Amino acid sequence: MKSDLLRVMLSVAMVVIFCCPGVFAQNKIKPEKISITEDEYEIYKQLGVVNFENATSNSDFSNWVKEQIPNISTEVIADYLAKNSQSYRLRWVLKEGKQKKLTKSPHGSRADGFSRIGFNPDATEALIYTAWSAPGNMCESDFYHLRKEGIKWQVVKKVMVVIC
Repeated sequence: MKSDLLRVMLSVAMVVIFCCPGVFAQNKIKPEKISITEDEYEIYKQLGVVNFENATSNSDFSNWVKEQIPNISTEVIADYLAKNSQSYRLRWVLKEGKQKKLTKSPHGSRADGFSRIGFNPDATEALIYTAWSAPGNMCESDFYHLRKEGIKWQVVKKVMVVIC
């Protein structure tokens, strides 16, 4: 009697496992693959993001961080928050109206994690989050507020949010 019950339970379990695999599968949303502008690419390069294998990440732009950057425009913050509401895989840079593939640096990247970059409407002010780690449990994550002066991006303020 026990063996019959065990056989029925095993049969039901097998049917559920093989006929309904979606019940056990995790629904992972794959990050969308997108292009970035030349300004975004220049900022990433300047801050040590040269390996675009990872999906973008986000850190909460808290009131404390905002207080540390009092002269950042609300438009930059809004663009940063909108662009970082989901993860992306950065695959191309738009140069002269054409998409050029972002390549993986053979030397790795200073940054392990990075956000999309928020800009003001005329792309003269920017906000980015980066995170990095090193052997020996060393890590740091920062927000950078930048301004474009001529053709170069200058760091106006760096706000360290984590150090370990």
